[in-house]
Amino acid sequence: LCHFYGHDKVEEYLLAQLLTFLNDVDWELRRAFCETVPAVCVFLGPTLTSECILPCVENALFDTVELVAAEALKCMSALVQLRLIAPHVMLENVRAAMPLLLHPRNCVRTAAAAFVVPVSE
Repeated sequence: LCHFYGHDKVEEYLLAQLLTFLNDVDWELRRAFCETVPAVCVFLGPTLTSECILPCVENALFDTVELVAAEALKCMSALVQLRLIAPHVMLENVRAAMPLLLHPRNCVRTAAAAFVVPVSE
């Protein structure tokens, strides 16, 4: 879709539509957003990723559904590994993720650990 619409249309229309998914009551849609948005960020580049996508993904860390929070952590890890977000920008998010290393659900603990490692490298 990104290549079909081009950068300007993606920024103008698709990005706004994607961001509304995080406000949906369907937790699976919010999880799917976090799972797929890194591919869109590759197309958008680091500036739009930092300004538009990252704040939304940061909010997903505190989602009431643990699987969404775990996917948000994986998303932020992917953004760092793709070099779309500088590791020093993520330091504040590492502080937010640290308590999740003790979360009762294994998937959240694993995602938190997987996020902290690439930021520390």
